[in-house]
Amino acid sequence: MSWRAGGVHMFVLQRVSAAYIAGFILLLIILVYQQHPLDYQNWRQLMSQSWISIGFILFWWMILGHAWVGMRDVFMDYLPSAGLRFSALTVLALCLLAAAIWVLRIMLPLVF
Repeated sequence: MSWRAGGVHMFVLQRVSAAYIAGFILLLIILVYQQHPLDYQNWRQLMSQSWISIGFILFWWMILGHAWVGMRDVFMDYLPSAGLRFSALTVLALCLLAAAIWVLRIMLPLVF
């Protein structure tokens, strides 16, 4: 199988995103355990650190990419009609795009 095949890229994206998601969640658990950000001001202070904000944005992009690959595979396997598959993928893409805009709208003011 060559690297030019679309399935290999999706396989790699799925695995890389899963590793990043797991690693970032572990890092957040450690940070929360050490710093105890129980109120809004402490959370804002934690999230206003640029490396955490950028990591959090990347975390959400990985979540969205992981969801796209997983749902795309499910739709391709279980939706028999090309029209139905296209419609489902379009709705999924619009929902994931809306989620991406929402996350950026929340996180970008913390970064800049």
